[in-house]
Amino acid sequence: MLTKRNNPINAKYRRDRRGKRYSNPFFGQRKRKKIKINYLTWKIKLIALAIILLAGAIAWFLLFSNYFNIKNINVSANGSDKAPKGGITDLIWIQTANKRFLLGSQSNIFLFNISQLSKKLNEQYNLDELKIEKKLPNTFNIILREKNYSAVWQEADKYYYIDNSGNAISEANPLEIKKESYPLIQSGGDAKVAGKKIESQNENIDYIIKLFYDIKNTEKLFTVESFIVDDEVNTVKMAISQGPKIYFNTEEDTIKQINKLYALIKEKLKDDFLKKEYIDLRYGDRVYYR
Repeated sequence: MLTKRNNPINAKYRRDRRGKRYSNPFFGQRKRKKIKINYLTWKIKLIALAIILLAGAIAWFLLFSNYFNIKNINVSANGSDKAPKGGITDLIWIQTANKRFLLGSQSNIFLFNISQLSKKLNEQYNLDELKIEKKLPNTFNIILREKNYSAVWQEADKYYYIDNSGNAISEANPLEIKKESYPLIQSGGDAKVAGKKIESQNENIDYIIKLFYDIKNTEKLFTVESFIVDDEVNTVKMAISQGPKIYFNTEEDTIKQINKLYALIKEKLKDDFLKKEYIDLRYGDRVYYR
């Protein structure tokens, strides 16, 4: 058995049987391999450090430099024009002052929380569509479409644009209401507006909208001032400009009741029509008036 000293692998030189000296190819091989591994390790460490520094520089540039701060906000509102563009841009500028993830302010286009803005806009406006686009380096494009409104709801001194499902889209300026374009519905009895919804009035609202357009498409024997809903069951009242109130049954066909009213005006009341206090069409073929 060879000792470590006589081990041919560990000896730098060997002699053959004739005593000739030659070098051992195995000597020092392990040492050279170790030097190569150390060299590669330092090279990998330098590359990793360079990558980390580069990533840090890119992150700083993207998240903290002024180059990506929001400077332009473009708002495009389709459908009704009740959502003020100024109010929408104000919401965005207010939000840019808030921080996100403890990293920096939302004035940076990458840190701006789109979900938070979307929630605020949907809470404030009754939207059918909302699209928020980031356009690098510093521009926001907001595209929205509000639900189309079908009527105006009045409760006390408040006016609301509403859709045919009873959703309050926005408050209305009474001086801007076009009564020839949308029916004005006045609420009587208990309060019916709860948040952004007109409660328990869907059927009445649908009926009034149909009644409004059915009358609009007939002869112009009078001018409709408003429609009234109160606590009377199955009843909608129509106020005539400088004339009587007309009582309709919401469970009866609108056209049938309109025809009864027109026949009464033309055949019996004639010029006395506007002098009446009310005309009640709710009871089948019978008509009551005073």
